[in-house]
Amino acid sequence: MAANLTQIPAISSGSACTQADAGLGATDPLYQALYRELREAILTGVLAPGARLQSSRSLAAARGIARNTVLTAYEQLQADGLIICRTGSGTYVSEDLAYQRVRNTPAAAAPRLSAAARRLPTDRPYRLGLDRRPEPGIVCDFSYGDPSRRLFPSRAWLNSLRAAIEDPRFFGYGSPAPEGFPPLRQAVAHYLNLSRRLLCTPEQVIIVSGSQQALFLVARLLVDPGDTIAVEECCFHGATLAFESVGAKFALLPIDADGLDPEALEWLPDGARLIYTTPANQFPTGARLSLERRLRLLDWANRHDAYVFEDDYDGEFRYRGRTLTPLQALDRNGRTIYCGTLSKILHGGIRLGYLVLPPALVPVFSRLKYLLDCHTDLLEQIALTHFIESGAFLRHLSRLRKVLAVRRQALLDGLTDHFGDRAIFRDNGAGQHVLVQFAGHDKARDDALIAAAAANGVRLYSAARYYLRAPSRSGLLFGYTHADVGEIERGLARLARCNWY
Repeated sequence: MAANLTQIPAISSGSACTQADAGLGATDPLYQALYRELREAILTGVLAPGARLQSSRSLAAARGIARNTVLTAYEQLQADGLIICRTGSGTYVSEDLAYQRVRNTPAAAAPRLSAAARRLPTDRPYRLGLDRRPEPGIVCDFSYGDPSRRLFPSRAWLNSLRAAIEDPRFFGYGSPAPEGFPPLRQAVAHYLNLSRRLLCTPEQVIIVSGSQQALFLVARLLVDPGDTIAVEECCFHGATLAFESVGAKFALLPIDADGLDPEALEWLPDGARLIYTTPANQFPTGARLSLERRLRLLDWANRHDAYVFEDDYDGEFRYRGRTLTPLQALDRNGRTIYCGTLSKILHGGIRLGYLVLPPALVPVFSRLKYLLDCHTDLLEQIALTHFIESGAFLRHLSRLRKVLAVRRQALLDGLTDHFGDRAIFRDNGAGQHVLVQFAGHDKARDDALIAAAAANGVRLYSAARYYLRAPSRSGLLFGYTHADVGEIERGLARLARCNWY
């Protein structure tokens, strides 16, 4: 054992040494900063195993700090096992060299990852939302995806949160189920059966932390590496990220005015394990899957032992006409997984969504979800239950539909007034955005328009990010959830004055 006393040099010889003078962190308590300094010296080998340290009195005098500060730091080092204090002998660095062996192991150039981690795509953003930070000079933001804060039912939601906190089931002894809060599952099933014409029981409803979790769990549940997933030629990139993470291959289904074409499935040499579709309002084009194609799609899935993931991300927002019957309500063979989200109704910050599963998938899905998060946030589940049962949900949804219908019409009228036939779009009477393609535009000209608009205080967004294959022409997404009628009119007027065409 080393017998020499290891000196820790004094930083200052003055008796009125400040924390900064002592070489310690200016914002930390003195003992914590001294503890970290000594810990680093020990772990890096500057203070060798077995080395004898200065006494607390000697170190305090050398540093110009209180002896109690040194004693407290030494006590923490001793609790960590880094030093040993021997009565009548002194204080020594521990002779346990395990940490030295770890320290001397050469660091790998890159972390060793699992095959699943290596499959995670690195060429696409994992932040799925849009950047809506306020900036000076922005007169209109045509963003999309969820309602703005101005439309959020703050008072009603706060009342529901208060009711949830006071609900004895929130503090109950029973373990929350991974499938979800039973009264919420019942309320969601009742709502879907009435408003969306689904055919489901509460036992088929699984509450999830948003549609992104639903996509990931379904991919883990049904898809093996190398399996084929058929997706629409342009679609929500959160879905393709989730599917790619499990090693899936993609088959792209072409989109036309009637939605995806099921005929393309017949030409897949290995079939498909899963088909991902947004039939009520294809994202981002706005096409609606016709009834004839819905039936053909379900028939193909049944014949080929495949499942259909029906993403009804904004099915509540239809402003004229009736919605077509969902695939789930037409399915008689348990081949449809129906997904909905509350993000488009309330706000993206509230991570609540739901799945309606075929009964045969419920038990194994529940086990998988338990392994991921045990259960979705219980406070928000109880609050949402109260929000629905109090009638606040339907009142808010009715108000939201009316507001967005007026904004949508203002957008369509403005596009026609300012751009005429140069602005090509589909008026499907639904959704929270409109895909607009300008005549003669390719992606490069779209990008130039986005830049010109930004310079004039208008935010636009390209649809190109939703294609797996780089498109020659994608168009721009004009949302109307974050811009009111006045902002939409001013934004389109400024856009029309840009010398971009």
